[in-house]
Amino acid sequence: MDATCRIFEKEDIINTIRLKSQEAVSNCQILISAKLIKNINNTDVVVWINDLHKSLDDDYEAGIQIEHQGKQVTFYIDHIAYKNNAMIYFKGHVDSGKQVHFVKSSSELNIQLIALKRRITGQQKTPFGFTDWAEYKEKKSKALLN
Repeated sequence: MDATCRIFEKEDIINTIRLKSQEAVSNCQILISAKLIKNINNTDVVVWINDLHKSLDDDYEAGIQIEHQGKQVTFYIDHIAYKNNAMIYFKGHVDSGKQVHFVKSSSELNIQLIALKRRITGQQKTPFGFTDWAEYKEKKSKALLN
């Protein structure tokens, strides 16, 4: 699917990521917008990013595209952090290597998840914000139960 997936419910994102992982595609684009998705929270966003990241072909990783001052900015994710559900912080860099720091309130979040060609090939992918996939899976289970 070359067009952006317009998502309106949390379950739609989960289903879209599952579908994409079955297709093993690298051209997925998923819009996450607090204006469109009801009750969005930071835990959901981190889970969606990591689920997409894991589902992509080995040559690709999850990236983010935002609009800033009327321009599209696409960046690789290096780190994700959040405290409670008030703010989410993304640290990354653009193709040129310039660092990006993006902080946003969950209630105003409007990002597009995209597949980017991996920067480092030959190494196993790791989840953003976790040491490995086992830790991610454990924390995800606990987060989804709460």
